[in-house]
Amino acid sequence: MWLVAHFASLAPHVTAEEIKAQRAAAEQRERDLQPLRDAVVESRKGLKAAQAKVDQLEFDASTVTKREYDLIQSGMTYDQVTTITGFYGEELAASDMPGFSGRLYRWSNADGSAMDGMFSNGRLVQKTQLDLPR
Repeated sequence: MWLVAHFASLAPHVTAEEIKAQRAAAEQRERDLQPLRDAVVESRKGLKAAQAKVDQLEFDASTVTKREYDLIQSGMTYDQVTTITGFYGEELAASDMPGFSGRLYRWSNADGSAMDGMFSNGRLVQKTQLDLPR
C-alpha cells in the first residue's frame, strides 16, 4: 500500500484508485494470457517431438544395413543398389576412358559403418562393408 501512495505522490495527477485499477487490469491481462502461453509451450513441445520423429525416420532411411548389403549382388546397376539402400552413395572416385567407365561409391552411416561399391561400365563388380548394423 505504501508503494501505491509513493507512486501517487510522484504523479499527483494519477490517483491511488487509478493506479490500483491499472494494476488490477494488468494482472487480469496476465491471467487471460496464461492459457495462451501454456498453449504455445505445449505446441512447441509437440513440434519438438514431431521433429525428433522426422529426424529418426530420416536417419533410419539413410542407414545401410548388413541385410541390405547381403541383398546386393555383383552385376547390379547403381540404380538397383540405391533402390535397395534407399539413398545415394557418395562418389569417391571416377574414371572414364574409351570403352571403360569406373566408379567407386560409399554409403556411410552416422555411426561410422559403411559400404563401398565399385562399378565397372555401370555394373557392380566389387562390394565391401565395415561394421554395418544388422
